[in-house]
Amino acid sequence: YAFDDTALPFNDSVSDTTLDKGGVVETEPGLLNSKAAVFNGTSGAESSSSLIGTDGSFTVNAWVKPDNIPDDAGSIQAVPGEPYTVFGVNQTFVVQITDGGDVFLATNVTGLKTTKTSTDAIPADEWSMITLLYNENGPGLTVSYGNGVGQKSSSLSLSSQMDVTGKDWFVGHQPRINQNYFQGGIDELRVYERVAVPFNLRRQIGDPTIEWMITGQKSFSEPINPSSLV
Repeated sequence: YAFDDTALPFNDSVSDTTLDKGGVVETEPGLLNSKAAVFNGTSGAESSSSLIGTDGSFTVNAWVKPDNIPDDAGSIQAVPGEPYTVFGVNQTFVVQITDGGDVFLATNVTGLKTTKTSTDAIPADEWSMITLLYNENGPGLTVSYGNGVGQKSSSLSLSSQMDVTGKDWFVGHQPRINQNYFQGGIDELRVYERVAVPFNLRRQIGDPTIEWMITGQKSFSEPINPSSLV
């Protein structure tokens, strides 16, 4: 999902699964000399079906530019306060930006479990990349983010497999509880039906801040599989 315009609904690049919008979503200059979706704290988007067609490992990647940093802790449930929801799957998991600029992950697949990053917080008014990895060999979830100097991450172990097929996805808010709206820009939401490497995801998007890490070194890029790219 490139989020290059405000047409309803948001369309992806390879399939007919769309994200329907609720509220006003505007655009601003994005990452690829195009546009990014701007959520104003009262708007969000939700799919009418799953963005993944098969069970197993997957990766979700998005770039975010929050207008400011919220003061509230994260939650997958309805609680007072407004952490900024980036993306999630109904009744399965949610990824949010919370107090202090930490990235928060919660899942209720095998009972409520939460974790969050705690160093080098996401900054306001700058683009940062957030990646969620689900590895079926474990199984486990890892959330990470980068602001140009590597990736900070935090993980959760699961006692059973996660299956997100047949479930609605959401971006910019939690529609079931009508809370936790994002304020700021979200761009280049991509979903892969495999475990992808955050460093290579940054290179695919053309992030210039990683060039210092590969100068003078041999590097191996991760080819894009069009069938798994949304």
